[in-house]
Amino acid sequence: GLLSVLLFLFAPSPLAHKTSGALSGALFGHALACRTQFKKRPFLPKEYLAGVGGVALLYLGGKVVPFEGSFWLWVRYFALTFCATFVFPALLRSQSHDPRCHTQPLP
Repeated sequence: GLLSVLLFLFAPSPLAHKTSGALSGALFGHALACRTQFKKRPFLPKEYLAGVGGVALLYLGGKVVPFEGSFWLWVRYFALTFCATFVFPALLRSQSHDPRCHTQPLP
């Protein structure tokens, strides 16, 4: 986490800002996923493809938005990796009716 902050503050290149945002989003998403205790479950190709599609849409959508600057790059890549590591897996898990995907049995 500290490396991410240092990259953003002291590296003046766009690549450093993208890397900093991606690292921050992945770390934060992973920390939340561990805190919510996602259970391991079998690989489901259709859920994987839905997650990849969501990340691709988020990536391409971020290119269309007319904001510029280092902070926008950081926010864009943070959102991209946070969604890839926490949001999309959580959404897919909540839509699944497979009891192996939930931490508590369905009512």
